[in-house]
Amino acid sequence: MEPSKRVCRTVVEEFDVHAKRLKDAARQRRESAAFRDVVTDKEERSAIAIEDTLGKQQPSDVYDGDVALRTLRTLLSFIDNRGWER
Repeated sequence: MEPSKRVCRTVVEEFDVHAKRLKDAARQRRESAAFRDVVTDKEERSAIAIEDTLGKQQPSDVYDGDVALRTLRTLLSFIDNRGWER
């Protein structure tokens, strides 16, 4: 029997879609972590304020609690930087 006849066509198509999503996600992670020459880089980039990332999923987050922990640490660093004592 042919492999395509043993496995439902829908399963094969979904596997292909899933594999493409994984490849795209891996490419985006590589691009976000790639070193860039900031002196000669002419590409327009928007500055991201730290406050805009609070409470939002980031590419570096692996576990469900990473967002909450990163947000908590950032807010505590804001408090520390303003001279308040915890």
